[in-house]
Amino acid sequence: MNVSSKTLELKNVTREQREDGAWLKGRIKCSGTELDGVELWFSYPPEYYPYLSQTAHPWVAALLMPAMRFGRTLKIDLPVSSKLQENAQKFMEIMHVWRKEYRVVSVEGKGSPANQWRATSVGCFFSVQLPKRWLIFQAAKACFTFNAKYSES
Repeated sequence: MNVSSKTLELKNVTREQREDGAWLKGRIKCSGTELDGVELWFSYPPEYYPYLSQTAHPWVAALLMPAMRFGRTLKIDLPVSSKLQENAQKFMEIMHVWRKEYRVVSVEGKGSPANQWRATSVGCFFSVQLPKRWLIFQAAKACFTFNAKYSES
């Protein structure tokens, strides 16, 4: 088996501004599977074009499960944050425990995004099961920690 047949790769990633919206597109290469040659795309309202990701992040979210199912390294020639790789690893380990046919695979990107740690806010989803005060405290704590780390660099 050659190296390319052991990977699920995303090729020809483009961002397009069109009349009907903003498009993020790529083509899947996964030899010997029904995914080989499939064009994968995300579409947004036209005004979102400047915000379309230039990282592997949306693609990892879309392609991690198929890569796990086929047991192939997920290879995307775009930057992937170390935090996403770390959490993808945890997700795969949990998924594998639940469903053995989903194997733990490697996620390969092209370095890390330049602005990986330049977040300006923290988001929270409130749950009936968790006290809102606790969530607000956690968000405030994350902001404080982030600002302290950010100012050191």
